[in-house]
Amino acid sequence: MLDSSLYLFYLPDYKNSNKTARFIQRGQPLPEYLDNFEIRYTAPVIQPNNREQPASSSFFRDLRKYLSWNTLFLFVLIFGAAIAVILTIVLSADSSPREDIRTMYFSMYIGDTDEEVQRFERFLQTSNDNTHCSLETNKNNTEKSILEITKRGVNQRYSFILYGDDANVTEPMKARDAANELKSIRAEQQTAVKQTKALEQFRKKSQGRAKDILVHYIPCRFNYSSEDAETKQFIDMIRKAGSGKRPLLVSNTENKTVLAKIFNISENDVVGQNDSIAEKIADIAVLVYKCRMLPNAPKQYPAKPHGGRTSSMRGPEMRQFFGPAPKEITLSM
Repeated sequence: MLDSSLYLFYLPDYKNSNKTARFIQRGQPLPEYLDNFEIRYTAPVIQPNNREQPASSSFFRDLRKYLSWNTLFLFVLIFGAAIAVILTIVLSADSSPREDIRTMYFSMYIGDTDEEVQRFERFLQTSNDNTHCSLETNKNNTEKSILEITKRGVNQRYSFILYGDDANVTEPMKARDAANELKSIRAEQQTAVKQTKALEQFRKKSQGRAKDILVHYIPCRFNYSSEDAETKQFIDMIRKAGSGKRPLLVSNTENKTVLAKIFNISENDVVGQNDSIAEKIADIAVLVYKCRMLPNAPKQYPAKPHGGRTSSMRGPEMRQFFGPAPKEITLSM
């Protein structure tokens, strides 16, 4: 509301001989000293405390307030819907069945150089003329077994446990990557043989999964009759492992009958120097693969292991139950 009731007076300033401007409200008594005053103009003043807003201004203010609250509500609604969709997708993905791909671990002693093997044979005064044992031999057998497993149509991953003074594990890899990784493995001088560390690494990585398999290459210069604590502990760990949980032991220097007696286990759990290592490893891979594909297949199969215990199916027994494995199936690595 416009108010024109204020007048501007120019009042004389006797000290400075100047005129001072002053507003006086209409209806107020004039000071006595205002003998000479001059009305210049009325000053329109908007009273902020008493002004009246037009109807259109109030409408737009309410409209802005309405739109602000609705915009906020719409934003919260969209945000909540997006969160609900994301949670639904995540929970659905977690609950959906996933392909169960197992890992086959190969543990190899990296101290098996040709020089070390020859020195050890001289120490024992023996010579293995009919066989050759070294890290390269184990690498070649591993590569052949991976190729044979792939030809038989088994989809799995591969990892290498390289042990010596300590044990290191590679990440699970596809067949082609594993074959390339094998080429980079080199023999190194070691001060000790810690086979127990290889077994511990397998337990740690497999986390008790029955589908994972460990193929353990026994060092070429391993003295089975040694009385040291490491050897005793390793043999004890193999003996105490339950059927189907113990690793497949591979030796290039002893036959499977001797190995079975030393560890007091079934001959189905060992591969000796006269066996086809790659074929035996592939047989086990196919066995475990078919057991996973056939839920009703028995987990145990009567065998005649050393000591009269029941052993898991391996080698010839599995062929009797499952039949021959496919030979012409080839999957890309």
